[in-house]
Amino acid sequence: MATKLQLYVTFALIVAIAACTGASSSKNSKNGGTTTKVSADMKTAAKGEPREKPEGRTRASNRALADSRGEFNALGVTTMWALWAYKYDRPWLERNLEYLANNGFDYIRALGVISREPARPGDYWYRLDMNSSWGDYDQMIAGLTDLAYDVYGLRVEWTIFGGAADFNETQKGNLIDRFIGMSQGREHKIIHFEISNEYEGTGWDGDTSIRRWTRYLNQRTDILVAASAAYQETDDLCKEFQALYADGIADIGTWHFDRDISKDDGYWRPVRQPWEYPYCTGMPTIGSNNEPLGPGSSVNSDDDPMRNVGGAIVSYISGLPLHVFHSEAGVRAERGDYTQFKTEVNSAFRAMKLYMPKGITNWTRENHHWAGHPFISHGELGYPPARGSGAVRNYGARTGTEFFTFPMGILDFLKIEAKREMKFCVIHPVTGEVLSRHYLQRGQSIDLRGQTAFVVKGKYGNSDDGCADSYVPGAGGGPINAKATLRSGQNINVDKAFKSPNGKYVLYYQSDNNLVLYTEDRPVWSSNTAGTPNASRVSMQGDGNLVIYTRDGTPIWASNTDGNPGAYLALDNNGLLAMLNSKGGVIKVFYEGVPAGLKRDEMLKPGKSVSSTNQEYELAFQGDSNLVLYHLVDGSGTPVWSSGTVGQPNPGNLVMQGDGNLVMYDQSGKPIWHSETDGHNDASLALYSNGRLAIVDVNGNVIKELFKGN
Repeated sequence: MATKLQLYVTFALIVAIAACTGASSSKNSKNGGTTTKVSADMKTAAKGEPREKPEGRTRASNRALADSRGEFNALGVTTMWALWAYKYDRPWLERNLEYLANNGFDYIRALGVISREPARPGDYWYRLDMNSSWGDYDQMIAGLTDLAYDVYGLRVEWTIFGGAADFNETQKGNLIDRFIGMSQGREHKIIHFEISNEYEGTGWDGDTSIRRWTRYLNQRTDILVAASAAYQETDDLCKEFQALYADGIADIGTWHFDRDISKDDGYWRPVRQPWEYPYCTGMPTIGSNNEPLGPGSSVNSDDDPMRNVGGAIVSYISGLPLHVFHSEAGVRAERGDYTQFKTEVNSAFRAMKLYMPKGITNWTRENHHWAGHPFISHGELGYPPARGSGAVRNYGARTGTEFFTFPMGILDFLKIEAKREMKFCVIHPVTGEVLSRHYLQRGQSIDLRGQTAFVVKGKYGNSDDGCADSYVPGAGGGPINAKATLRSGQNINVDKAFKSPNGKYVLYYQSDNNLVLYTEDRPVWSSNTAGTPNASRVSMQGDGNLVIYTRDGTPIWASNTDGNPGAYLALDNNGLLAMLNSKGGVIKVFYEGVPAGLKRDEMLKPGKSVSSTNQEYELAFQGDSNLVLYHLVDGSGTPVWSSGTVGQPNPGNLVMQGDGNLVMYDQSGKPIWHSETDGHNDASLALYSNGRLAIVDVNGNVIKELFKGN
């Protein structure tokens, strides 16, 4: 969790562990021990067909991770509360597991215990207490492991100790034996064990004890084992890790790289940190970026999709086959869980899994200034000035004729020059869209501009670039915000179509000079330019203006969005057709598509909000229990509607229920307010760009209007 030591002191961890089953075995055989069985009524059945599950135990393959299907880049996600949710709020847990499985994650990182006995009011983990004194504790850890894998195809990284302050040595061993017993017969469901989270701040006195128990566990299971992460701020953190992991006691090194953004490379510094792991000699060959900077993380936080996905890309290029997406949603979920953080930060990882070569951790690493890197990078590299030509880094990897590079932290532009004949494509790291394809001979170059990072993937020679047509995931679990884009200098020619990634929406430039957006062969928007002769092209200009030209160069329609260099046209899977600025902000909405809001079973927690597609209206569930719709003008908000519930104590959740009723609950589960729309199954809350707020049925028909809009 990369929190400070004094924060852990407030945990007030109390200990007294229950007796447990012993288990012993060897790395190569499983003799003895017991397997905790989960009764049929404890398992939650999958809804519909079960997802395809990974196969076989995970194992080291040099620097890569592999199972029965071969080498893969393992993508994890922090869910420290998962065990608590399995015991106390199974539906909430399953909504999150389903969402995570649909967005490309391979495993969850769960804490085994916070304490031996129940936490007390005021303790950091009081609301989500997990302790080994539960009478059904063994069933709970087995049940979570089974549910995640059997139903959702997710393995578990079990971090056994979230806190160990009052465990004596015998009690530590007993708890570890319980996990050994649980894991027998479930080895393929556990990606790896970690003895403790950040041992220096969770109650371990030095490294003697944790080294003892790491070796103990590693000798008794085939499952890969890590010790812990050091997090104290020292002049040489590597020395701490070397001391902790000395003598080969573990299979995996779990590193929490620093989140310092105060240096010249700013927020890109945490992204590039995994590159340093192989230089810390004596560490396990297999490494994990186990708790990187992310949305709402402690010390510093970063919501930027490009840098969050970039952290995973750099982990894999650097030779670390495990990367965990870390955010506040995975720690205590105080400001929303993963189903509520439906942003590109969460969803873009699915695209990354498509374009990232499997087993790239075994490729040859190449820094931008090394002889084996496929490109010469021109401009300021390393710690660049505020503007100009250059980037923070251009890390890469190669094998045979294939290469993969990730220029990141780009300033105005970065010129890359080919060192030999090659073909390659340039990919958007967040969406997976193939932006351009190139053939270069030695000495030829291109400029990368318009965003802060790119993926460059290709092959030497003149045969093919090795790229797919697109890495944008299709319908059925792709990124929610996946979008097709028309960027500066690109055109739509006559009788050509521009499609959303899922193919449900088509922007068609007709021969009658009309630009029309269709869904299911039904027109929903047009430029109203039908009948104008000599149709030629729709051009996305560098000044941010989208213009329709005739063959003689006469403009007949424009989006009137000039003055926005780097702007681009975007069409997403929900039908949103809009002009976005270079940072992805909305400049102008042409067609709204499916409005913003809350769908069935989605919820808001106090302090969270939902914004309209054009970002002009915001529905906020405030800490004073009032649900308020604001009209955002010049950066400030004017309230235009509210639920009238200000001052109600202890607000809990605002839930769009399956029966069609929008209900506000307090923390005890008592309803405070509701929309009075029950009896309309699968209805949703819709917030339109004009401010209209309504409960609508599955076809978009209004059931009840809460605010008519402007």
